Amino acid sequence: MRTTPYLRTDQIQRLFWQESSGGTWGRVKACQRRLALLTQHGYVRRLEQPVTRREKSKPYLYALDRRGAQLLVTELGIEPGEIEWKPRSQEAQFPFLEHLSATVDFRIGLVEACAATGIELNAWMDERELKRAQNVDRVELVSPQGNVVNAAVVPDAYFMLCRDDKCAVFFLEVDLMTVTIEPSKWERRGWMRRIRAYNAYFRTDAFYHRYEGRQARVLTVTGSQRRLEHLKQATERVFAELRAAGEDASFEDNFWFGLLTPEPTGMALLTEPRWSVAGADERRAMLE
Repeated sequence: MRTTPYLRTDQIQRLFWQESSGGTWGRVKACQRRLALLTQHGYVRRLEQPVTRREKSKPYLYALDRRGAQLLVTELGIEPGEIEWKPRSQEAQFPFLEHLSATVDFRIGLVEACAATGIELNAWMDERELKRAQNVDRVELVSPQGNVVNAAVVPDAYFMLCRDDKCAVFFLEVDLMTVTIEPSKWERRGWMRRIRAYNAYFRTDAFYHRYEGRQARVLTVTGSQRRLEHLKQATERVFAELRAAGEDASFEDNFWFGLLTPEPTGMALLTEPRWSVAGADERRAMLE
Protein backbone atom coordinates (compact mmCIF):
# COMPACT_ATOMS: atom_id res chain seq x y z
CA MET A 1 0.00 0.00 0.00
CA ARG A 2 2.91 2.33 -0.71
CA THR A 3 0.76 4.80 -2.61
CA THR A 4 -1.87 5.22 0.14
CA PRO A 5 -1.22 8.43 2.11
CA TYR A 6 -3.56 7.61 5.03
CA LEU A 7 -4.47 4.35 6.78
CA ARG A 8 -6.75 3.63 9.71
CA THR A 9 -5.51 1.58 12.65
CA ASP A 10 -7.68 -1.40 11.68
CA GLN A 11 -6.46 -1.22 8.08
CA ILE A 12 -2.84 -1.31 9.20
CA GLN A 13 -3.61 -4.29 11.40
CA ARG A 14 -5.23 -6.16 8.50
CA LEU A 15 -2.19 -5.54 6.33
CA PHE A 16 0.63 -6.27 8.76
CA TRP A 17 -0.64 -8.15 11.84
CA GLN A 18 -2.82 -10.93 10.43
CA GLU A 19 -0.20 -13.64 11.03
CA SER A 20 0.90 -12.47 14.47
CA SER A 21 0.38 -14.76 17.46
CA GLY A 22 -1.72 -13.90 20.49
CA GLY A 23 -5.20 -13.99 18.98
CA THR A 24 -7.26 -11.09 17.68
CA TRP A 25 -6.96 -8.93 20.80
CA GLY A 26 -3.22 -9.56 20.98
CA ARG A 27 -2.81 -8.43 17.38
CA VAL A 28 -4.85 -5.30 18.05
CA LYS A 29 -2.74 -4.34 21.08
CA ALA A 30 0.53 -5.11 19.28
CA CYS A 31 -0.49 -2.89 16.35
CA GLN A 32 -1.57 -0.07 18.66
CA ARG A 33 1.69 -0.20 20.66
CA ARG A 34 3.82 -0.08 17.53
CA LEU A 35 1.87 2.85 16.07
CA ALA A 36 2.11 4.73 19.38
CA LEU A 37 5.91 4.35 19.33
CA LEU A 38 6.17 5.40 15.69
CA THR A 39 4.07 8.47 16.44
CA GLN A 40 6.07 9.34 19.54
CA HIS A 41 9.35 9.29 17.60
CA GLY A 42 8.07 11.27 14.61
CA TYR A 43 7.86 8.52 11.98
CA VAL A 44 4.10 8.81 11.50
CA ARG A 45 1.42 11.40 12.29
CA ARG A 46 -1.85 10.52 14.01
CA LEU A 47 -5.14 12.12 12.98
CA GLU A 48 -8.44 11.89 14.83
CA GLN A 49 -11.57 11.27 12.79
CA PRO A 50 -14.44 13.60 13.68
CA VAL A 51 -17.53 12.03 15.24
CA THR A 52 -21.05 13.24 15.93
CA ARG A 53 -22.64 13.15 19.38
CA ARG A 54 -24.32 9.81 18.75
CA GLU A 55 -21.31 8.11 17.18
CA LYS A 56 -18.73 6.02 18.98
CA SER A 57 -15.06 6.94 18.70
CA LYS A 58 -13.45 5.98 15.41
CA PRO A 59 -10.01 4.47 14.74
CA TYR A 60 -7.15 6.90 14.30
CA LEU A 61 -5.79 7.68 10.86
CA TYR A 62 -2.03 7.56 10.35
CA ALA A 63 0.11 9.35 7.80
CA LEU A 64 3.84 9.47 7.17
CA ASP A 65 5.85 12.09 9.09
CA ARG A 66 9.27 13.67 8.46
CA ARG A 67 11.46 10.98 10.04
CA GLY A 68 9.48 8.24 8.30
CA ALA A 69 10.02 9.94 4.95
CA GLN A 70 13.75 10.28 5.65
CA LEU A 71 13.93 6.57 6.51
CA LEU A 72 12.34 5.60 3.19
CA VAL A 73 14.87 7.74 1.33
CA THR A 74 17.94 6.37 3.13
CA GLU A 75 16.91 2.72 3.53
CA LEU A 76 14.87 2.04 0.40
CA GLY A 77 16.36 4.59 -1.98
CA ILE A 78 13.00 6.15 -2.81
CA GLU A 79 13.26 9.56 -4.42
CA PRO A 80 12.20 12.33 -1.98
CA GLY A 81 9.83 13.81 -4.56
CA GLU A 82 7.84 10.56 -4.64
CA ILE A 83 7.05 10.64 -0.92
CA GLU A 84 4.06 12.51 0.44
CA TRP A 85 4.51 13.26 4.12
CA LYS A 86 3.57 16.90 4.64
CA PRO A 87 0.08 17.65 6.00
CA ARG A 88 -2.46 18.39 3.27
CA SER A 89 -5.26 20.93 3.34
CA GLN A 90 -7.83 18.19 2.66
CA GLU A 91 -7.10 16.61 6.04
CA ALA A 92 -9.59 19.06 7.54
CA GLN A 93 -12.28 17.79 5.18
CA PHE A 94 -13.94 14.74 6.69
CA PRO A 95 -15.68 13.63 3.44
CA PHE A 96 -12.26 13.51 1.74
CA LEU A 97 -10.83 11.21 4.42
CA GLU A 98 -13.98 9.09 4.62
CA HIS A 99 -13.98 8.54 0.86
CA LEU A 100 -10.27 7.71 0.84
CA SER A 101 -10.69 5.22 3.69
CA ALA A 102 -13.57 3.52 1.89
CA THR A 103 -11.44 3.17 -1.24
CA VAL A 104 -8.63 1.64 0.83
CA ASP A 105 -11.10 -0.80 2.43
CA PHE A 106 -12.02 -2.06 -1.02
CA ARG A 107 -8.39 -2.30 -2.05
CA ILE A 108 -7.40 -4.33 1.02
CA GLY A 109 -10.34 -6.67 0.46
CA LEU A 110 -9.27 -7.06 -3.16
CA VAL A 111 -5.68 -7.86 -2.15
CA GLU A 112 -6.95 -10.52 0.27
CA ALA A 113 -9.31 -11.99 -2.34
CA CYS A 114 -6.56 -12.15 -4.96
CA ALA A 115 -4.23 -13.93 -2.52
CA ALA A 116 -6.97 -16.48 -1.73
CA THR A 117 -7.82 -17.22 -5.37
CA GLY A 118 -4.43 -16.98 -7.08
CA ILE A 119 -5.49 -13.96 -9.11
CA GLU A 120 -2.83 -11.34 -9.82
CA LEU A 121 -3.63 -7.72 -8.98
CA ASN A 122 -1.58 -6.43 -11.88
CA ALA A 123 -2.16 -2.70 -11.40
CA TRP A 124 -3.81 -0.22 -9.07
CA MET A 125 -4.02 3.54 -9.51
CA ASP A 126 -6.32 5.77 -7.49
CA GLU A 127 -7.75 9.08 -8.71
CA ARG A 128 -4.75 11.05 -7.47
CA GLU A 129 -2.28 8.78 -9.27
CA LEU A 130 -4.33 8.75 -12.47
CA LYS A 131 -4.27 12.55 -12.59
CA ARG A 132 -0.57 12.70 -11.76
CA ALA A 133 0.27 10.22 -14.53
CA GLN A 134 -2.04 12.09 -16.92
CA ASN A 135 -4.10 8.94 -17.39
CA VAL A 136 -7.21 11.05 -17.82
CA ASP A 137 -9.26 11.32 -20.99
CA ARG A 138 -12.17 13.58 -21.84
CA VAL A 139 -15.35 13.13 -23.83
CA GLU A 140 -17.94 15.47 -25.27
CA LEU A 141 -21.57 15.05 -24.21
CA VAL A 142 -24.52 16.73 -25.87
CA SER A 143 -27.46 17.80 -23.70
CA PRO A 144 -31.10 17.44 -24.84
CA GLN A 145 -30.96 21.17 -25.64
CA GLY A 146 -27.94 20.66 -27.89
CA ASN A 147 -25.36 22.14 -25.52
CA VAL A 148 -21.92 20.49 -25.59
CA VAL A 149 -20.34 19.56 -22.25
CA ASN A 150 -16.70 18.51 -21.95
CA ALA A 151 -16.41 15.81 -19.27
CA ALA A 152 -13.33 14.15 -17.79
CA VAL A 153 -13.50 10.41 -17.09
CA VAL A 154 -11.70 9.86 -13.79
CA PRO A 155 -12.70 6.85 -11.68
CA ASP A 156 -11.91 6.67 -7.97
CA ALA A 157 -9.50 3.88 -8.89
CA TYR A 158 -8.42 1.75 -11.83
CA PHE A 159 -7.11 -1.79 -11.46
CA MET A 160 -6.40 -4.86 -13.55
CA LEU A 161 -6.86 -8.50 -12.59
CA CYS A 162 -4.95 -11.23 -14.42
CA ARG A 163 -5.25 -15.02 -14.50
CA ASP A 164 -3.00 -17.09 -16.73
CA ASP A 165 -2.56 -14.87 -19.80
CA LYS A 166 -5.91 -13.10 -19.55
CA CYS A 167 -6.38 -9.68 -17.94
CA ALA A 168 -9.51 -7.68 -17.17
CA VAL A 169 -9.79 -3.93 -16.61
CA PHE A 170 -11.93 -2.42 -13.84
CA PHE A 171 -12.90 1.11 -12.86
CA LEU A 172 -13.97 1.66 -9.25
CA GLU A 173 -16.56 4.19 -8.11
CA VAL A 174 -16.97 4.60 -4.33
CA ASP A 175 -20.36 6.15 -3.58
CA LEU A 176 -20.91 7.74 -0.15
CA MET A 177 -24.28 9.19 -1.16
CA THR A 178 -22.83 12.66 -1.79
CA VAL A 179 -23.43 12.64 -5.56
CA THR A 180 -26.81 13.78 -6.87
CA ILE A 181 -28.28 11.10 -9.10
CA GLU A 182 -30.02 13.49 -11.49
CA PRO A 183 -29.31 17.23 -10.97
CA SER A 184 -32.00 19.72 -11.94
CA LYS A 185 -29.72 21.10 -14.64
CA TRP A 186 -28.35 18.59 -17.15
CA GLU A 187 -24.95 20.29 -17.38
CA ARG A 188 -24.22 19.85 -13.67
CA ARG A 189 -22.22 16.88 -12.50
CA GLY A 190 -24.34 13.98 -11.35
CA TRP A 191 -24.57 10.21 -11.48
CA MET A 192 -26.48 9.93 -14.74
CA ARG A 193 -24.08 12.27 -16.51
CA ARG A 194 -21.19 10.19 -15.19
CA ILE A 195 -22.72 7.07 -16.74
CA ARG A 196 -23.16 8.88 -20.04
CA ALA A 197 -19.51 9.92 -19.91
CA TYR A 198 -18.35 6.33 -19.34
CA ASN A 199 -20.57 5.08 -22.15
CA ALA A 200 -19.16 7.69 -24.54
CA TYR A 201 -15.61 6.95 -23.37
CA PHE A 202 -15.90 3.21 -24.05
CA ARG A 203 -16.48 4.01 -27.73
CA THR A 204 -13.42 6.27 -28.17
CA ASP A 205 -10.06 5.49 -29.72
CA ALA A 206 -8.43 6.98 -26.61
CA PHE A 207 -9.98 4.28 -24.42
CA TYR A 208 -9.18 1.53 -26.93
CA HIS A 209 -5.50 2.43 -27.13
CA ARG A 210 -4.98 3.22 -23.44
CA TYR A 211 -6.38 -0.15 -22.34
CA GLU A 212 -5.14 -2.17 -25.31
CA GLY A 213 -8.54 -3.07 -26.70
CA ARG A 214 -9.88 -4.58 -23.48
CA GLN A 215 -13.36 -3.80 -22.23
CA ALA A 216 -13.68 -2.23 -18.78
CA ARG A 217 -16.18 -3.05 -16.08
CA VAL A 218 -17.29 -0.20 -13.80
CA LEU A 219 -17.71 -1.42 -10.21
CA THR A 220 -19.72 0.90 -7.97
CA VAL A 221 -19.76 0.20 -4.23
CA THR A 222 -22.09 2.02 -1.86
CA GLY A 223 -23.24 1.80 1.74
CA SER A 224 -26.86 0.61 1.54
CA GLN A 225 -29.01 -1.68 -0.56
CA ARG A 226 -31.52 1.11 -1.13
CA ARG A 227 -28.86 3.44 -2.54
CA LEU A 228 -27.50 0.57 -4.66
CA GLU A 229 -30.92 0.05 -6.22
CA HIS A 230 -31.29 3.78 -6.92
CA LEU A 231 -27.92 3.91 -8.67
CA LYS A 232 -28.66 0.78 -10.68
CA GLN A 233 -32.09 2.06 -11.74
CA ALA A 234 -30.67 5.45 -12.72
CA THR A 235 -28.02 3.71 -14.81
CA GLU A 236 -30.66 1.60 -16.55
CA ARG A 237 -32.66 4.77 -17.22
CA VAL A 238 -29.65 6.30 -18.97
CA PHE A 239 -29.42 3.33 -21.32
CA ALA A 240 -33.16 3.34 -21.93
CA GLU A 241 -32.86 6.98 -23.00
CA LEU A 242 -29.91 6.14 -25.26
CA ARG A 243 -31.87 3.35 -26.95
CA ALA A 244 -34.89 5.62 -27.40
CA ALA A 245 -32.64 8.17 -29.09
CA GLY A 246 -31.14 5.54 -31.39
CA GLU A 247 -27.70 5.74 -29.74
CA ASP A 248 -25.33 2.93 -28.82
CA ALA A 249 -26.44 1.32 -25.54
CA SER A 250 -24.42 -1.88 -25.79
CA PHE A 251 -22.30 -1.21 -22.68
CA GLU A 252 -25.15 -1.45 -20.15
CA ASP A 253 -23.93 -4.70 -18.61
CA ASN A 254 -20.48 -3.17 -18.00
CA PHE A 255 -21.90 -1.44 -14.90
CA TRP A 256 -21.89 -3.52 -11.72
CA PHE A 257 -23.04 -2.55 -8.22
CA GLY A 258 -22.12 -3.92 -4.78
CA LEU A 259 -22.18 -3.05 -1.10
CA LEU A 260 -19.16 -1.46 0.53
CA THR A 261 -17.95 -3.28 3.61
CA PRO A 262 -14.79 -2.64 5.67
CA GLU A 263 -14.66 -6.21 6.97
CA PRO A 264 -12.23 -8.78 5.52
CA THR A 265 -13.83 -10.48 2.54
CA GLY A 266 -11.39 -13.23 1.60
CA MET A 267 -12.12 -14.82 -1.74
CA ALA A 268 -15.84 -13.96 -1.50
CA LEU A 269 -15.30 -10.56 -3.12
CA LEU A 270 -14.31 -12.30 -6.35
CA THR A 271 -16.12 -15.63 -6.24
CA GLU A 272 -19.57 -15.02 -4.71
CA PRO A 273 -22.47 -13.69 -6.83
CA ARG A 274 -22.76 -10.45 -4.86
CA TRP A 275 -22.79 -7.96 -7.75
CA SER A 276 -25.96 -6.51 -9.28
CA VAL A 277 -25.62 -5.75 -12.99
CA ALA A 278 -27.38 -2.98 -14.90
CA GLY A 279 -30.04 -4.44 -17.19
CA ALA A 280 -30.10 -7.80 -15.40
CA ASP A 281 -32.03 -9.31 -12.48
CA GLU A 282 -29.61 -11.98 -11.31
CA ARG A 283 -26.45 -11.24 -9.33
CA ARG A 284 -23.08 -12.24 -10.70
CA ALA A 285 -19.56 -12.96 -9.45
CA MET A 286 -16.51 -11.07 -10.64
CA LEU A 287 -14.83 -14.37 -11.48
CA GLU A 288 -17.13 -16.35 -13.76
